[in-house]
Amino acid sequence: GDTINLSWDAKAFKQSFTINSAQKARDVILNVQWQRYLQFRQPFTNLQRDLYNKRDSLTDEDEYAMINGLFQKEVEFLISSGHENEDLLRDAYSDTYFKYTNVLRSKNLIPKYALKAKDIVITDSNYLKRVQNLLLVIDKTTYKSLNEIFFWKSDNYREFLYNYTRFGYLYNSFVGQTAGFNPTLDNYHMAKAVLKVNTIRDWFIVKNIVTDFNWYNFDDVENVYRMFSEELTDSSLKEILEKGYVAAATLKPGKSAPAFTLKNQGGENISLTSF
Repeated sequence: GDTINLSWDAKAFKQSFTINSAQKARDVILNVQWQRYLQFRQPFTNLQRDLYNKRDSLTDEDEYAMINGLFQKEVEFLISSGHENEDLLRDAYSDTYFKYTNVLRSKNLIPKYALKAKDIVITDSNYLKRVQNLLLVIDKTTYKSLNEIFFWKSDNYREFLYNYTRFGYLYNSFVGQTAGFNPTLDNYHMAKAVLKVNTIRDWFIVKNIVTDFNWYNFDDVENVYRMFSEELTDSSLKEILEKGYVAAATLKPGKSAPAFTLKNQGGENISLTSF
């Protein structure tokens, strides 16, 4: 039942863009998200670029300092945002935490390094009461355990979870491998062994299968698809899995390319069958 109003001038988008909701709490959330974007989207892009371009000259300690430094600035922004929406603070912090933990993971800096927010000193007792839930979250948030609340609310957490599970084998000591090269089957068995939250486990396997059709032997991935589709009971995930399979099967190696017609450089309609 929410209505979001957007307004902007295409000639000066960032300067003119506004986003509003008639619901007060929702309006606060939208505008804090927009201000976070304005203040941290470009610095975050610069961080990733610098980590790549300077990778041969940076030590692990250097990389960690760069990542944690920007993370601290974003946390300080959340703390100082001054609004009273505790849910927003909590969810925004969790999302920020996993955004930067994703970078740590991509640089192979975990588990050696962990994000740290600066000690927060708040003298205003009323404000302290408003952000106490956030302070609790800061103290308790960790990538080392599964969290279904984060899973539903944070795309950054889902991205971290997907890559961390595939590349880290870190939720327990499982390091099993099937005979031969079959990453899809390996990850299917690993998810069964280590992802103890059923929703997260099934999501991971579905995402893994659908993605792997783009990378690995079609028949190997198809075999895992057929096996898992018989087990999967979640109707939403089952629909995603089936749609992913149909799309992949359309372009299965050895099949005739689907017929299509597109315009060439001269604007003429050219069909594939004309070649």
